[in-house]
Amino acid sequence: MPELTPEQLRVLRVLIAEDEVFLQTVMSGALRDLGVRDITTATNGADALKQTERAKYPFDMIFLDLQMPVMDGFDFLKSLRALPDREIAETPVIVLSGHSELNQVLRAAKNGISGYLVKPVSRAKLLSGVTTGLSGRMIDYDELKAKSGG
Repeated sequence: MPELTPEQLRVLRVLIAEDEVFLQTVMSGALRDLGVRDITTATNGADALKQTERAKYPFDMIFLDLQMPVMDGFDFLKSLRALPDREIAETPVIVLSGHSELNQVLRAAKNGISGYLVKPVSRAKLLSGVTTGLSGRMIDYDELKAKSGG
């Protein structure tokens, strides 16, 4: 996919669902450094779902931690994908996780994700995640499972 222009980055609407305030701040700062200006944060999946449903305009992308209190990232994904508004339900989700175990990746992929980044995330990987998310492609669960020998 071609590199994103500064204008494309500037107009993105991004939600960061992360329970650690420090990591929210780091992610927000990194996205701002890339040129993203419209950033919303949520501290758990329930709050992220509420913000997603109540947003005046749908988010272009969601960065999602999997391990959060109240509602974890897996339950958030299931709930998001089940929403009746298809534009919202199909929002690209990039997982941000401290875990790189295959079972975590497969479990997330089964619920429809566009990418999976392991923390800490470099600026280059973050930009790659944004580009991948905006491509409209999701990770193919069956293909990933077959490649992993599962």
